[in-house]
Amino acid sequence: MSAAVMAGPLSRAQEHSAVREPGRLRARLAFLAFALAVTLGFFWEGRQADFSQISGDQVNILTICVKKDHPELLKGDAIAGDPRSTAYYTPLFVDLVRLLSRPGHEYLRGLNILLAVTSLIYMAGWYALFESWAGPWLAGVLSFFSRGILWPPGNELWGVAGLWTMVPRTLFLALLPWVLWLWIRHRGSWRGWPAAALGAGLLVNVHPLSGACVIAALAAAEMAWALSDGAGWRRAARRSVAGLVLMLAGMSPYLWTYFSGLGDASSVDSASLQQALSMRMPGFLLDPLRYLKMWFRLKWLVLLLGPWLGCVLLRRRLRRHRGMLAALAVFSASCMAVAGMAHGVEALLGRLGVEVHFAFQLVRAGKYVLAPSLIVLSLCVAAASTWLSRRFPWGRTAVIALSGIVLVLTLFARQPVFRGVPVLGDDVARFLWPAWVPPRPLNVWFGQNMEPVLAWIRGNTDVDAKFAGPGLIRVGAMRSVIHDWVGAGMLVEGNPRAFVEAARRQAMLRSGTAGDPWFAKRLFESWGADYWVTPAVLPGENPVFSSRGWNVYRLYPGAKL
Repeated sequence: MSAAVMAGPLSRAQEHSAVREPGRLRARLAFLAFALAVTLGFFWEGRQADFSQISGDQVNILTICVKKDHPELLKGDAIAGDPRSTAYYTPLFVDLVRLLSRPGHEYLRGLNILLAVTSLIYMAGWYALFESWAGPWLAGVLSFFSRGILWPPGNELWGVAGLWTMVPRTLFLALLPWVLWLWIRHRGSWRGWPAAALGAGLLVNVHPLSGACVIAALAAAEMAWALSDGAGWRRAARRSVAGLVLMLAGMSPYLWTYFSGLGDASSVDSASLQQALSMRMPGFLLDPLRYLKMWFRLKWLVLLLGPWLGCVLLRRRLRRHRGMLAALAVFSASCMAVAGMAHGVEALLGRLGVEVHFAFQLVRAGKYVLAPSLIVLSLCVAAASTWLSRRFPWGRTAVIALSGIVLVLTLFARQPVFRGVPVLGDDVARFLWPAWVPPRPLNVWFGQNMEPVLAWIRGNTDVDAKFAGPGLIRVGAMRSVIHDWVGAGMLVEGNPRAFVEAARRQAMLRSGTAGDPWFAKRLFESWGADYWVTPAVLPGENPVFSSRGWNVYRLYPGAKL
């Protein structure tokens, strides 16, 4: 098969581009300036954030950072007390945050710098991909909207906005379009497909479970594209397998870290571990059929199937993209297959003697079915825009005006007047811009700002003091927390025995705290806590500190329950 055939329709699309290179360069520079302005806005917003405004995943990540940078701290912590328990947990991302937090280990600053870099990479990557078939204006608008916040089934984050969105899967999502760009634009060259395959493998080191889904989908999609181009089954299979080898090479650093840091589950009762998982994880993460059914809600069906329906309506204008469309369809199906088969793969590995528990997380990686839908949507928008521009003298002006109006409306989408308005009232539009007008977002723990409490803990307690309370104490005050059920999910793979123990403690708490906070106090004391940070009020007991709905009670560790 010739290189021209393998190159597919994109080389022909470039030949028919109406934008000359000098004009295209100016458009790229203009978009870069726009992306930089938006990025700086979010960066400035992030500078004003405190620890109370970070997400639970960020607390887990920064906990590992604290333990690595200050090994003398968090000695009795339920999550980070033994650093081996969390050694497998996104080590590349953790070390990036630590590096950017120097000097002084200013972790919020490190997250904020990484957010700025990620935001630029994110917008530039989708722009480069969409520009392959769309004009500069449409590519810019579509890449800007692609950063909108979505919450696919599994409550997974998609998009990038403020500091609270800076997690490993966000960085993964920023790098993903560059891999897809290499694949779609350059797969016909002798270096294009190998570079894309190696890049996909390297992405596993950024967010392993997302990477596992994408490499499986990409290998299947490449085989489908090669077959669509006229390659025989043998040649298509060889091409796909060669890509998989390069993917494995790229992901090998994380594979080594993961299997060397995997906790020993052989000494843990299997029934107890499954019971603990059912306590900690929502049911749909343990039952892939329930997860897949969640995609049948109207919102997701429109988002997933709408672009493909547009392809049917515009099939004549998209004929030259048929190979790519076939590949993207296989990519989508593969993402759902990975989500549906995750527990089966885990069970098979268990029979082979490899005891791992990743399926409850890999199920959620099915969200990457959104990537092909975004690409197909951009193809349809570009084709419809070209038809309007050629059919009507005012067509191009109408496209620019309409997209410009929508762009301007998103500036005000956070205002209460837009609540309930389709799209504009949703997070996909509300967080496209920094909060330049009130009301400002306030993402605080349990609706209450903990910063005064964290400051008091830092200044008035011993560094070895142990706390019962939110896991944020580990990061914001650098003190050990003796029980953290939210953060215990990190222990499933790294320390299954500790995870089962955390479940046992959580079951004890649930059995007695509904109407008796004194039971919880005595329980925390029996576990060795020196302080309890809680919104609860203990009748007859004076807290040593109170602020903004939080109370700090002095405990007497070692007391019998």
